[in-house]
Amino acid sequence: MTSASPNRRIHRATRRIRCRTLLKMERAGAHWTDQRLDDMAHRMDEGFARVDRRMDEGFARVDADIRELRGEMNTLRTEMNARFDAAEARTDSRFDAFQRTMLQLGGGMMVTFVVGFASILIAQLA
Repeated sequence: MTSASPNRRIHRATRRIRCRTLLKMERAGAHWTDQRLDDMAHRMDEGFARVDRRMDEGFARVDADIRELRGEMNTLRTEMNARFDAAEARTDSRFDAFQRTMLQLGGGMMVTFVVGFASILIAQLA
């Protein structure tokens, strides 16, 4: 048997690598001067300003697109209202014609019944 399993050897190796990496990072951080920190802060400020400009431009494009869509929707709504009004007028005229026809048929049937009933009465009385 070996004194350490393969998993334990891998764990030790990775721990050594991590320790070396952390030591290198610590040494690199020790060499930062105030001038380098100021330069980095300046570059970061410029980067953020650039991102802000790009975001503002993007938001302006989105706002313009939304305004354009609202205009198209209003135009579409106006066209739809005109079409619905025209369809409603056609439907109303058809219902009016149907109602007039029903009244004419009903009136004609009533006159026919009255004339028929009157002729039956006259035939019976004569």
